[in-house]
Amino acid sequence: MQNLAETPVVSVIMPVFNSEKFVGRTLRSLLAQTFPDWELIVVDDGSTDRSAEVIRSVGDSRIRYVYQANKGVMRLAETLNRGLQEVRGRLVTMLPSDDMWPPGRLAAQIALFDDEKVVLCFGRQQLIDVNDRVIGESRPPRDPCSRTNVPYGSALREMFVRNYIPEPTVLIRMEALRRIGGYLQPAGLYAEDYPTQMRLALEGEFRYVDEILACYRLHPHQMTRTHYLKMVETDADYVVKFFEDLSGAQKSATGWTREALVRAMMRRKFGAYFVVGRQLLLDGRRKDASSYFLKSLLHGDGNARLKSLLGLACAALGIDMERFAALSKYAARLR
Repeated sequence: MQNLAETPVVSVIMPVFNSEKFVGRTLRSLLAQTFPDWELIVVDDGSTDRSAEVIRSVGDSRIRYVYQANKGVMRLAETLNRGLQEVRGRLVTMLPSDDMWPPGRLAAQIALFDDEKVVLCFGRQQLIDVNDRVIGESRPPRDPCSRTNVPYGSALREMFVRNYIPEPTVLIRMEALRRIGGYLQPAGLYAEDYPTQMRLALEGEFRYVDEILACYRLHPHQMTRTHYLKMVETDADYVVKFFEDLSGAQKSATGWTREALVRAMMRRKFGAYFVVGRQLLLDGRRKDASSYFLKSLLHGDGNARLKSLLGLACAALGIDMERFAALSKYAARLR
């Protein structure tokens, strides 16, 4: 067990709000890490359930608990930056209170930061349900620039189109994060990971680990499901503004023009209809799911339309699309 007088290598920040159902499992996955030189700062965002009781029952000196009045999802970066005030490690990561890590998660990433040019490392992510059943996986693009960000800013070419870096797998060099002002969440955005990662793309190189580094839990009450459409809309608008604020050389490194990017953001918004339909189908709401699949079919691009046809068929026939995709090796097309 770590002595709090020592300086840990990794600082973990966990924002918590009414997570009593899952936070125990999340903490056990952290305690099981094969790399033990970490500290955890829990920032409780005004929970009213038994979250604090579950956290305090763990009894590990590497864990510190901070309580604050509720700020909500639109101020998540403030919550994380409150935790950032407490950290002492040279590397930092965020652990959502409903997700889990495999035991080798941190060990697989630490050595990659021996290269001083590296500011961020990430990997593959499994999708799990409320019962820890694996229902899918997210993978990054194969394009080397998307995985290495060499030259600086080149990862933005794909990042603008989709937020492909799974935040539960991300490890960041503390010096770089402080250099950009901590976690970023401009007004109107629902999450901090996307703007923070885009800004870090201008600061240094990325590294990708071709292993499962996190298990991202899908459940009906998480912010990325309840606000998904609005998240996509606000993120798309932010991408265009971010691009406009870049220097000429930085814009060139992304490979985009403003006109092409605006068109891509429109396609991205239409593609969000399929994702919402998929989530609704996962919750058993077949009629509601069908309405969103139909919107995606009418307005999306070729790939979105193909996926939406599958969704409509599964909704009509009562087929579990996630299991069908896994058995048919179609899962890659659903990312």
